[in-house]
Amino acid sequence: MKDKVKRFKNVKLRIKVTIFFICLILSSSTWLIIKLSKDYVTTVDYPLRFVHLQKDKVLLNNADSVIHVHLNVKGFELIYKKYFPKNNYFNIDLSNIKFKKTAHGYISYLASDEYLHQILSQSDLKEKLISVTPDTVLLAMEPRVYKKVPVKLDISYDFQKQYQLYGNIKCEPDSIVISGTKADLNRIREVETRKCVFHKLIQNQIIKIPLRPINGIGKVNFSKKLVNVIIPVEKFTEASVVLPININKSEKYTIKIFPNETKINFWVALKDYRRIDPGMFSVMVNCENIETTPGKRLDIGITRYPSFVTNITLEPESVEYILLK
Repeated sequence: MKDKVKRFKNVKLRIKVTIFFICLILSSSTWLIIKLSKDYVTTVDYPLRFVHLQKDKVLLNNADSVIHVHLNVKGFELIYKKYFPKNNYFNIDLSNIKFKKTAHGYISYLASDEYLHQILSQSDLKEKLISVTPDTVLLAMEPRVYKKVPVKLDISYDFQKQYQLYGNIKCEPDSIVISGTKADLNRIREVETRKCVFHKLIQNQIIKIPLRPINGIGKVNFSKKLVNVIIPVEKFTEASVVLPININKSEKYTIKIFPNETKINFWVALKDYRRIDPGMFSVMVNCENIETTPGKRLDIGITRYPSFVTNITLEPESVEYILLK
């Protein structure tokens, strides 16, 4: 009997709590609707994006590229304008704006009544607008200059076992034309690609890589946004040839070297393996300054080898010698 009474009291309490929260939600919602139905004066900031500029001039960065729009709106619309704006910026057409030449470039003053109609045509602010600040937007321009700069690749790569780079990496184009103000272009020596990493390559790579924007400098235009990068890859194998060692003889002495042959080890692409001929290689020891050479061994130098072999080593790398008068 006591348990039934206890359960009944718990149910009754839960019903009261539920009714309380329902009433609280209803009253809060009613209060919020009343508040949001009232008129409010607010200010919304909009960046200006200038379009249809003269192609031979560059618009300089300036603090007047943001306007403050003062509005009279309902509470609901206030939230919408502040946090969910339909327009993040306004386009301002400068095709009919006249600029005055100065010692440092060109300037013009754009009054609010000149750009206001463009703003209203891109928005629904006409009935809500109170005013716009600043009253005048200062526009400053400089002549556009051009400069050709090299493209620097920012790439890294590695290969699967036995695969290597075959020749040189190519960038097409290897240079581009940039344009901007003279002061900005004087600070630029090259443009870089975005970072790209390639792992365990086994075949040629032909990829398009975007150029990295130049930060910390005014607006600079690129003639190209992408470059083609070609990474030639081939499978390599180890090979070797045995050669006689040539001697750059001394005028004073007859020289005997031991051994008189050396083995040249190298890596070559499989497709070039049949091209290998010992006559493509040549090695020599230099005996011109043998009297001042420390020790009793002479280093062997490679004087000729084909361009398509890599990782060349010698066995041995030096020889012993005897001087005979």
